[in-house]
Amino acid sequence: MAAQKTHTTDATTPASSTPAAPGDPIEGLFEKWLLPYGRQIAVVLLLVLVAVAAVRMVSARRAERLGAGFAALSKAEDTEALQAVARDHDGSPAGARARLLAARRLYDEGKYDQAATAFSLAHKAAQDPALTVAAGLGEAYALEASGKPEAAEKAFADIAAKADSQAMTIDAWLGAERCAKAQGKLAEAEKYLERATAAVGDNQVAQWRINEVRQALLASRHATRASEAPAAEKPAAEKPAAATDAKP
Repeated sequence: MAAQKTHTTDATTPASSTPAAPGDPIEGLFEKWLLPYGRQIAVVLLLVLVAVAAVRMVSARRAERLGAGFAALSKAEDTEALQAVARDHDGSPAGARARLLAARRLYDEGKYDQAATAFSLAHKAAQDPALTVAAGLGEAYALEASGKPEAAEKAFADIAAKADSQAMTIDAWLGAERCAKAQGKLAEAEKYLERATAAVGDNQVAQWRINEVRQALLASRHATRASEAPAAEKPAAEKPAAATDAKP
């Protein structure tokens, strides 16, 4: 019988060639980063928390100020109260709206020069495009009512180019037409009327309004031509004969 071979294991030979499991990654992170840079990391986290708290505080104060402004605006019942709100909450949406409302009150009271100034300030303080257009249009109307057609014409034309509302665009162009006609600038008035006509579209009410303005402008042109005709037909005065020193 053949002898069975036995396998012996040398004490110096490893029993397995499988590599050892790596160390704990959390433990490595702690030793590599947290221990050497723990203080710096804590400072950064503290700064982040402080910044977040500051932003929240500023937002809360801003919301509180906005609320106080609109609360004061809701209680303002006359021009002086509105002007006080505009002054106390200058730079805020409530302050800008208070300026616009105060200007409207001055206009309704017939104080057109003061209204024009107030509308101009409201125009500069407005933070909303709609308020900007409304203030500019109000300033133009106030200038017109105060007897300043040249300045009003420019204000109307400027705001017409900025208005995004059909009604305000038509009002502005017709206002510019009206002021130009008041100055005798009928050619300019016709240009403004054409721009207003282009903005009408399918609005029947606006079309009727445009037609009325057109008829009034034509009447003004006919009246101007009629007044100019007699002057053109008037013969030139005869010049007297030149005097001479000759004796008869």
